[in-house]
Amino acid sequence: MVSAAAVVVLGAAVLVYRAATPTVDIAALNAQAANEVSAAQSSMSVSRDAARAQARITVFIGDGGTLGRGATDPDSKGWVGLLSVKRGWTVVNFGAVGSGYSAGYQDRIAAIVGAHPARVVVAGGGNDAWVFATHPETAIVAVRQFFDSLHQRLPRVQIVAISPLWNWEPPPAGLIGIATAVKLAVSRVGGKYVDIGQPLARRVDWFVADRVHPNDIGYATVAAAIDRALGS
Repeated sequence: MVSAAAVVVLGAAVLVYRAATPTVDIAALNAQAANEVSAAQSSMSVSRDAARAQARITVFIGDGGTLGRGATDPDSKGWVGLLSVKRGWTVVNFGAVGSGYSAGYQDRIAAIVGAHPARVVVAGGGNDAWVFATHPETAIVAVRQFFDSLHQRLPRVQIVAISPLWNWEPPPAGLIGIATAVKLAVSRVGGKYVDIGQPLARRVDWFVADRVHPNDIGYATVAAAIDRALGS
């Protein structure tokens, strides 16, 4: 590289002043660039990991069956735990004993939103069968309001509704009415209705002593039925 030079003429003498060439540490620049690239890649990796983690968050809302009541270990032996392991989901369970569309679901919408889910799986409905039997319009409005409110608060989140389960006995007419209301309500907000029928019908041996909540075999049967109905 030719250095810059200043030429000064003094009489017959020519004095040449050469400016010093700046020293560039190429190795240091390469190392800095490598560090910046590494930091950018690390940040992208963290972002991807966070996105993957968020995509696994699945909120469940339902009744005592959604909580796994009756299982030897409700978290791992209930249908929610079994299904989530199979699907690779991270569980946030807002099931509550005795609750339903007519009592409890609407009150938990704020908590559902706060969990930042990728999907919401809505189960239960058995407790609403008796409401439908005596006050069908009240039950239908409660179902519709819940799904409308949930969709308004989480417009980009997938909503999945599981058909209401009954025990080992034939389901009452009210349960069929609730199932129809749920199907219509979740469909009108763009959600998915998953009809699994009654996989525990006539299997009293798949229930615990109260004959209302499934045992481990019963919950495994429900989880498998939902997984099949969901598809890939």
